[in-house]
Amino acid sequence: MASERENILDKVVDILASSLTGVRSVSRKIKDLNSYTSLELPAVVVMGGDETRRYNGNRMIATFQVLVRIITNEDGVEKSLSVLNDIISQVETTLENNKCLDGLSILPLQITHIETDEGWMFPFSLATIFVETYYSRIRQ
Repeated sequence: MASERENILDKVVDILASSLTGVRSVSRKIKDLNSYTSLELPAVVVMGGDETRRYNGNRMIATFQVLVRIITNEDGVEKSLSVLNDIISQVETTLENNKCLDGLSILPLQITHIETDEGWMFPFSLATIFVETYYSRIRQ
């Protein structure tokens, strides 16, 4: 049986893979940046981040951070950043349209912040979208 974390990460991948246009790969597979081929980019990688837990009696409530990493490689910094910003917008819209991840998040998810490299990593452009999700479990 998969953990709540695994279920949430897999659901984010499924939702983004079925909704994003112009993205060649949405997965949980982490690769070295230089190992991407032009046929794999732009790519989105979904990763687990920090988790904090609060306890109320026998109930545990967790805040679980999901990291959505976007990688592009286009001709020219401006074009690469334009593609990056378009994908960021698509990710935001897609997650806003499925705030509870089909019931896996007990509260609506929240995009807490977005970081971009703004051309520093050219020929790549990179962004990380930080998303908070929430799940609950009864402790034994």
